[in-house]
Amino acid sequence: LPRAHILLLPRWPRSIAMAAPIPAPFAWPEYKGPSSSVIKAPKNWQEEAILPPHECIRWWSKELKLCLKNFDAEPGNEWKTEVLFKFIKDYYGDCVHHHHDSEEQIYNPWLEGIIKRPVDTSIKPEHKELMAMLGGIGAYKDKILQAPIEERAKHVKAFKSTMNELFKLLDVHFECEEKSYPKALHEAKVTQEEEGAKVGEILQSIGLSGNKKFLPAVLYSMCEWKGQQAAFDFFANLPMPIQWMCKMSWINDFYHNQLMVLEALKTDTPPPQIASCECTLM
Repeated sequence: LPRAHILLLPRWPRSIAMAAPIPAPFAWPEYKGPSSSVIKAPKNWQEEAILPPHECIRWWSKELKLCLKNFDAEPGNEWKTEVLFKFIKDYYGDCVHHHHDSEEQIYNPWLEGIIKRPVDTSIKPEHKELMAMLGGIGAYKDKILQAPIEERAKHVKAFKSTMNELFKLLDVHFECEEKSYPKALHEAKVTQEEEGAKVGEILQSIGLSGNKKFLPAVLYSMCEWKGQQAAFDFFANLPMPIQWMCKMSWINDFYHNQLMVLEALKTDTPPPQIASCECTLM
């Protein structure tokens, strides 16, 4: 299949029959409902459209908040600094960056071209502020590791404060978008299929590496906000090559390099050293 067709991931299930559970080395979470404070019970596809990336990022933020509670600068815990900052850079930060870039470069130009106005004037400046804050997080790693032991605590405190401020800004930003996007989609009078095709362009744009990091986490968080069956139906309607890569590698990568890492960071035991599988189509 051409690369564009392989990565054109449909957003809404088309099949009528319920899909089987996705094989995984972990238990898929039970339904809890959306964590959004704005869209608590989606009434239509326009309200639901923004939730897959937002609920995924909120799930990551929730997990990182728990990790930060157990993060300190005590001697012998240097592994936590290495592992935590690697996760923030390679998974959390990378996917937040992908999401905001996709909105500004693909989704918003398309939608604003139809409604002839900005989706919301606050989106671009808030993205700029969030990305600047996220881009500065990595500097705390060297400050913590290179400081004398007696001075590490103050750098840890500053790092935690910055992370918590980032979480708050993301929450406010998502609340704004979860009011603005449904309104804009209704105003544009686009169909669910038209919107889904634009999402397919976004998922193509982030490539295999981006989908490896984002897609399993989207499925995992979707179990919580929409239910396991909805997540399994979504998966069953992905192109077969994408399903194959998920089953053969990406789900395992999510387990080893996301779930196990996050759980380890909540304890004092380092995660197993598992190499990430860099899957390609070749």
